[in-house]
Amino acid sequence: MLHSNSMPYQIFIIEDHPDFAMALRFVFESEQRFHVCGIAHDIPTALRKIPNAGAHLVTIDVNLPSGSGLDHIRALQGLNPTARFLAISHEEPMTHSPIARDAGASGYLRKGATPQKIIEVADTLLSGEEYFPGVPER
Repeated sequence: MLHSNSMPYQIFIIEDHPDFAMALRFVFESEQRFHVCGIAHDIPTALRKIPNAGAHLVTIDVNLPSGSGLDHIRALQGLNPTARFLAISHEEPMTHSPIARDAGASGYLRKGATPQKIIEVADTLLSGEEYFPGVPER
């Protein structure tokens, strides 16, 4: 699935653990329809890079050294209003999915998800739907 002009979807990763950021990059770029347009290891860097990245989907780690990634979703959305946001964390989806949705995320995924699940959730979000496991649909 490519977007309307047959170009790959642009993915921006906000993740403080370089190994996990590279693993996400590998997962996304193993599919031709995705291209990682940027990686930030902290919120200040993300705030600088997001406006020019052209991201369709932003993955954001919930637990960053500078605080919760969820606290920054609205500011990042202001810099790229058309992007979808996927919160990623080790935390239980039953407790953190509703928090992520309230913070403005389009979806929540637990770290440790299979590559296939990561791609499936990305496709779900990019199609305009939400993904919040354990949370009733609105």
